[in-house]
Amino acid sequence: MKKDRKIKNKIFSKLLTLTGILFVLQSFSGCVHPHSKFSPSDSSNKKTVVITANIQNLPFANSSESEPLAKSAFPVLSDTLTYSLSYKSSGSSSAWQALRGSYPYFQLVSSAGTYILKLDGFSDAEKTNLILTGQNSVTIEEDSNSKNVSFIVQPPETATGNGSIKLKLSALVNTNISAFTLTAKKTGSSTSIPLTWTRDGSEGLSGYIKNDSIESGSYTLTIKGIANNKIVYTRTEKLTVWEGLETSVWIFADGSSSNELMIKQDDLYSTFYVKGSSGTYNFYKEGVFGDVSASDTNSGSMGRPLQTVSAAVNKCVFSNKPYTIYVDGTIEETVDPTSVDPTAISITSGKNITIKSVNPSGGTKPVIQGDGNGRIIFAGGTVFLEGLVLKGGNNTTSGGGIYIGSTGVLTMKNCTITDCNATISGGGLYIATNGSANLNGCTISKNTAQNGGGIYIQKGSAALTDCAITENTAKDNSPSSKGGGIYLNSGTLTTRNCTINGNVTKNDSTETSGNGSQIYAVTDSVYNGETFAADKVID
Repeated sequence: MKKDRKIKNKIFSKLLTLTGILFVLQSFSGCVHPHSKFSPSDSSNKKTVVITANIQNLPFANSSESEPLAKSAFPVLSDTLTYSLSYKSSGSSSAWQALRGSYPYFQLVSSAGTYILKLDGFSDAEKTNLILTGQNSVTIEEDSNSKNVSFIVQPPETATGNGSIKLKLSALVNTNISAFTLTAKKTGSSTSIPLTWTRDGSEGLSGYIKNDSIESGSYTLTIKGIANNKIVYTRTEKLTVWEGLETSVWIFADGSSSNELMIKQDDLYSTFYVKGSSGTYNFYKEGVFGDVSASDTNSGSMGRPLQTVSAAVNKCVFSNKPYTIYVDGTIEETVDPTSVDPTAISITSGKNITIKSVNPSGGTKPVIQGDGNGRIIFAGGTVFLEGLVLKGGNNTTSGGGIYIGSTGVLTMKNCTITDCNATISGGGLYIATNGSANLNGCTISKNTAQNGGGIYIQKGSAALTDCAITENTAKDNSPSSKGGGIYLNSGTLTTRNCTINGNVTKNDSTETSGNGSQIYAVTDSVYNGETFAADKVID
């Protein structure tokens, strides 16, 4: 009896072992040997690949109103959301097939090939209320066991529920921003939605953009910062709203995120565009913005250029902050002739401004055209000009084209000053005491003044390299006119490889000699390192 029982136990043990082996074989029957052929057309060669889904919200790339990439605003995704992942073959019109699993891990049983994946998020466990969706593709290779797939999710087009917005928006004290204006438009709609900004009482300008009930969808949000009654900051952001969620996070261009968008002085406008008539480069056409009308009420971005350089300079509100103004075409500047010292473009002490051709490497130079009622530029700060023509300036005292003040530092490269007039001194360029100019590859031509038809240096300094000072006139109704090309008065002039000829001094209409038709210098003046004696002239 005991012997029979032992035999039965051995048989039962062997049966269990055989059953286990069969189970293991069955479990691995769907697996493929790494070196076997994995044919997408052979259904027996399907395998299980683990898909790890990641939600990745990216910054908004449309930055026509801003300098770097704009930020984007998204909700914090709730842990209570339910997700599903579906797939179909790339290019297939067949229905979506759901994958097994739960977020973020799903199982795709397939052959090798490329598939489209769709991630859907629902606000309920029954997956009846879809609030977000996104798609991406994945390629399964023969040896694939797992894949990570990122999804940029958006509210579905059919979404009708509401969400809310609470985004912190602040500005540092040194920006001088005193207020924000906000507009938002839903994608596909021209109607603006109401948004309010409420100060929270912190230091500086700190507060929140709020809307407690707003229809889900994607919006374009425009933020404008106001300082000294001027718009100094404009950003176009992407605003995403999902049903039942609160949009409260800013996603930055580097992929990082924050609960607060803090505007610093460096974020304020530093680049402006000015569109004139008959431009040769037409940046506004070659860009993605299309042809637009320039206006001094525009922001000054590439997509919304200004009409005058003076309007752009007026937007450069901060001292010691570098600004760049790009110019194309002929810019018509106007001056109030009744002002104390009529000037079209005034760059005051402490400002650091570059004004240059939008295409300085070639082509026809843009023209800044004066209206004859005042000088073109007053340079009291740090000023850099490149690839421009200044024309038609006029002043009843000094500096018909440019007046460099006692705190002014002017650098000019490949520029021309022409057809400008000053009643007394410096038809083209006047350099006041302690002012300085550095000119490279420039032309000062066909300008007129009583003294210093081209350039007048009043105890300042000028360094000229590869320049041409030609056809300028010192003219008056008396024989006292001096320095047809350059008048040097107790200052310093250095020239290198320059052409200074064809300039004249005139008594009314009669040319005079001995008054320095090319250069006239007074005692203590220094020309190319040598001190000029009294009434030193170069005719």
